[in-house]
Amino acid sequence: MAQERYIAVYPPALKLPAGGNPATHALEQGMAAWSQQLQQWLSQEVSKILGQATDHGQQIDALSQEVSKILGQATDHGQQIDALENVGKIKARAYRNAAQDIGTGSTKVHIDTIIRDTEGVVDTTNSRIIPNLPGDYIVMGSVRAGSVPDGWRVGSMIYKNGVLVTYGTNDIQGAAGFSSSIASDLIYMDGITDYLELYAYNNYSSVVALYTGYSYQNYISVVGPF
Repeated sequence: MAQERYIAVYPPALKLPAGGNPATHALEQGMAAWSQQLQQWLSQEVSKILGQATDHGQQIDALSQEVSKILGQATDHGQQIDALENVGKIKARAYRNAAQDIGTGSTKVHIDTIIRDTEGVVDTTNSRIIPNLPGDYIVMGSVRAGSVPDGWRVGSMIYKNGVLVTYGTNDIQGAAGFSSSIASDLIYMDGITDYLELYAYNNYSSVVALYTGYSYQNYISVVGPF
């Protein structure tokens, strides 16, 4: 019995009856069916390819989102590390060493001597401290005047950008003599333009002199940021 023969056409194979002329039979009898099968196969394969492309596209999008998250987290961690490294980086202290009179009302203490300045933030020309990092700062100030009459006082004040933000201790003299005051606060600074100044308040009707020449009085100091 004659065996059936096949033309190996991929995809799929074209089946021919035994004894026939393969070329003629394929052209006359089998081409339509094979063409239909080919179209079906191509349609299925294209659908698979498109489906796989869509899946891969979704996977790529998901991967891209994850990468963005990781990069964002890395940026956040980097900023946190920078902020941590800057904690307490600025330490500055300056005072008035030369003689200075304080008139009635508020008078800025003209700091002229730097005790410590880790980041170059003390400006003795304008008698102020200008922190160059943003954050909260522990700020302290002290004033001391001599020969303040009985019943009067001198108080310390801290100004930020020319505005009073902290008033110091307030002791009225029980007898003529020295009058001292200390002010302290936690003050936020933007690290760009914000500045701090020390003022002395005299409620007496005449000028009083600061008791100068000592680093432990008539000073302003900052530590930060936090």
